[in-house]
Amino acid sequence: MYISVMFVGLFGMFMFAGSADPVTYLDRRCGDDLSNLWLDVVLVVDNSRAVTRMDRVRKNILNTFHNGTNIGTSEDNPRTTRVSLVTYNKYSEIIADLNQFESFDDFNKSISMNLANSSTFDESYLIKGLESATVVLEKSSLAGERLNYKKVIVIYASLGDDILLAIPLADRLKADGITIIAVAETSGTDNEKLDFWLDLISSGSMSFSIQNEKLVQEIQDSFLQTNCFCPNGWVQLRTSYYDMHSYRYGICLSLSPLTAIWRAARLSCRNQWRNGYLVNEYEANKHNYVLESLRNSSLFRLPYTYHIGLTYLTGSWYWDQPEGNSLRKVDNQQWKNWNPGYPILSSTQTIGVNVQNVTDESETGWQNENAMGEAHYYVCEVASCDTDNYFNCFCPDGWTQYRSSYSYVDSSRFGVCTAATVIEANWRAAQFSCRSQYSNAYLINEYDLNKHKYILGYPKSDSTLTGVTNFENQGEESSGWQNVNVNKEYQFYLCEVAACDTENFCEPVDN
Repeated sequence: MYISVMFVGLFGMFMFAGSADPVTYLDRRCGDDLSNLWLDVVLVVDNSRAVTRMDRVRKNILNTFHNGTNIGTSEDNPRTTRVSLVTYNKYSEIIADLNQFESFDDFNKSISMNLANSSTFDESYLIKGLESATVVLEKSSLAGERLNYKKVIVIYASLGDDILLAIPLADRLKADGITIIAVAETSGTDNEKLDFWLDLISSGSMSFSIQNEKLVQEIQDSFLQTNCFCPNGWVQLRTSYYDMHSYRYGICLSLSPLTAIWRAARLSCRNQWRNGYLVNEYEANKHNYVLESLRNSSLFRLPYTYHIGLTYLTGSWYWDQPEGNSLRKVDNQQWKNWNPGYPILSSTQTIGVNVQNVTDESETGWQNENAMGEAHYYVCEVASCDTDNYFNCFCPDGWTQYRSSYSYVDSSRFGVCTAATVIEANWRAAQFSCRSQYSNAYLINEYDLNKHKYILGYPKSDSTLTGVTNFENQGEESSGWQNVNVNKEYQFYLCEVAACDTENFCEPVDN
């Protein structure tokens, strides 16, 4: 056997809060601290003569960002919001890109000056405003700026000319993950028509009227929902599984199609993401959401049986929680979902599983089993990334982050990402493959014992043996360096690259 490969089970770092309300048995809601909002926002404002009340638009914009939101960028605080301003009429103009405003005062002065009055143009083409917003966002993306920040376009629009021409571009922007908030500047008489078109242009239910007394709060709530999302590969809990635009909770779920016993499943959840744990079910909506997620995946087969975070300790049932947090007693919640005849009082059947109901095959219910018994699917849970949890150091998709301890998921992270391959190659081909996978990537380095774990052996003196490979030592669970011919020996290999963080923006290799 050639190379010993260790996968580090972490793809990023959050600063996490618990995933449940500390007092009631309610699932965690998205963070709502506007002073910690971290977004990139492009304001697209119709300033044609059709907008007769520019003062309402100006006032709404300033009030929306006046609740402590940190505008600009800061080396000491990554939780900031950049704002760009685009105006449009017959033409469009980028008044400020995402890097111009470094404080609310800068922003206030520009908004007050540039949105003081309507322009002299009667024509109003929203498509031109959206095209300029696209330029702003693409310029930022090409520069590698804040790639892990969500993007938002806020439109203030009159009915204008040929507003339907903006729909295809809006659809493409939304497909790219950009949130569009639309505000109808209803000075004219065709308010219903304008509302209809903006409903199509906006994301979900994020279309509002300038006359709405709660407009500031509506836009801020839309910002907070946008700033609430999950790591790649995790599913965000919503109030409705089938309504993609229903309210999102500050909860992320990972459904594992691999089977494991309960204790192994619990360990897997902790290793998948910092502060991960087996899923809790405080109420029926969440239980049904998880079940629908399994039903709609081809990876899970009937009958549905999967581990959840129920565990029996000192005479009571508790829910699993993030490591270091107090467990939550099941008896204290109103909703329970035990299958008939359960739980069975037993000293060995001390963990909970969701099992397809015998009397109603469309449902699952809780049953207790032996913790070291059968292997089942399992579902993990973790708090979302939002204003309370900043995702500040992460690895590109498919790469894992190196940390000081493999077995301790909360150990310190290094700014290094690794990728292992199961395709064999000689040393030169492996080196080329690493450099092709990502910008500035290279074959893995081993500077200390902790990173290597099993160093043993030394290079032999041979002018043709100029590549180095880790070989498993015969009969031992360790490996050491041996030098090989760079063009002949075919082995597995590991690549390495710097992590994406505040000092290093990730730029994929152009293929």
